Amino acid sequence: MKTESPNSRRAVSVCLVGQHPWATKLKESLNQSGRSDVHAFVLPLSRQGLLFLEQVRSADIFVRVGFRPGAPTWRGRVFDAVWSMLRRLNPDAVRVFYWVGTDVLSTTQDLKDGTLRQRSYVQARKDHHLADATWLVDELEEIGIKALPKTITIPELQGGDTPDLPSVFSVLSYVPDTRHIFYGGNTIYEAARRLPEIRFDIVGGSGVWVSKPLPNVVFHGWQRDMKSFYRNATVLVRLVRHDGTGLTALEALGFGRHVIYSHPLPHCIRVGWGDSGGLVEKLTELFRLHQSGLLRPNLPGSAYVQKNFNHQICTEDLISYLLQLSAGR
Repeated sequence: MKTESPNSRRAVSVCLVGQHPWATKLKESLNQSGRSDVHAFVLPLSRQGLLFLEQVRSADIFVRVGFRPGAPTWRGRVFDAVWSMLRRLNPDAVRVFYWVGTDVLSTTQDLKDGTLRQRSYVQARKDHHLADATWLVDELEEIGIKALPKTITIPELQGGDTPDLPSVFSVLSYVPDTRHIFYGGNTIYEAARRLPEIRFDIVGGSGVWVSKPLPNVVFHGWQRDMKSFYRNATVLVRLVRHDGTGLTALEALGFGRHVIYSHPLPHCIRVGWGDSGGLVEKLTELFRLHQSGLLRPNLPGSAYVQKNFNHQICTEDLISYLLQLSAGR
């Protein structure tokens, strides 16, 4: 009997399907890792997906990213149908759900409302599950799903020397126009109104939701390269109703910036979503320290990110997990 040598084994094939930005980030992380024993591809949710049928049939692992099972919406029903089709095309592939944030919130709410489609949900509980943050793991456990924490990281989190804080105190935040309430836009606007001496830079949107522009708030729209924004900021504010491990928070910490966050991330200042009074209080404290010359870069936060969210280490950890799943089929 001929024995296959380790060097001749084909790479474990990972088919990613789901929310585009996260699925793409995962594909890039896996394929740019320098490892030859794993290869990932994103299955397009369009007619182009038909071109990938052969790859689907030979895939070792299906990873469903950000699309929750049993959603009562028509999109949820369509995606569950696509997922079922993949299962029929390749019943031997390992199935993994990757939860990224709002999908957990919506599933929990649907379960409470009694609108969650139980058949898809019960079937999904039999599969493997990963979550982008430790608190998502806890939330999933409350609804009967056991998941492992695996944060989606990006190469940009790799930092060098931590830059000094800018001479002018300023606040940076990400607020998309279409979801400004979810991302705390009203709370940030109220803080800016009450703190006219502080400059606020908002990326991700043009501020069409603002009824009365403020002279100390500047909207910069969508930005591909955020490095200059982090260097020029003193504080990053991320106040979201619900979240995975926010990449903007990690990036800002990597740059040694102070971070006000609505979720319990180490070396960040905690302020709840919608708490404008708390935001004003914490920004005022930081502003006074800066004005007195006592505010320094957040070096503990930068060290924490480099140690716990090192992109290469996190990617290697994910690859090891996927290879173990494939070997145990």
